[in-house]
Parts: sequence; C-alpha cells; structure tokens
Amino acid sequence: INIGDRFRFQRELFSGNGEEMNKTMNYLNQLATFEEVVSFLQSKYGWSQENETAEDFYQIARRLFL
Repeated sequence: INIGDRFRFQRELFSGNGEEMNKTMNYLNQLATFEEVVSFLQSKYGWSQENETAEDFYQIARRLFL
C-alpha cells in the first residue's frame, strides 16, 4: 500500500485510528481466502458497497490472494 492510500484508508475507513488499521491488516494477512477477508470486513465494519475508498481497500486485499 502506498503512503497516500495508507493515510486515506486510515482517515476514511478506520476513523483516523492507525493502530486499528494495522491490527486489521495483520489479521487479514492470516486469512486463507479473499472471501474470508470480505466476510470479516463486512461483519466488523459494514462498509457500504458504494464507498469508493472501501472498494479500493478490497482491491488491494484481493491482490493478496492472486
């Protein structure tokens, strides 16, 4: 994740909480499938399907499983 995206995700998706974002990203790295990532993020954060920043975050997470 580039520095600009990191700050944008922290600000817009994690309410400015960098520690929460880091914990979440570390947890996502332990999951086995992208479907598990989506399930976890939806249950924990409930980001809107129309949220462009959330969609960008999902795209980056999807790359972990390619």
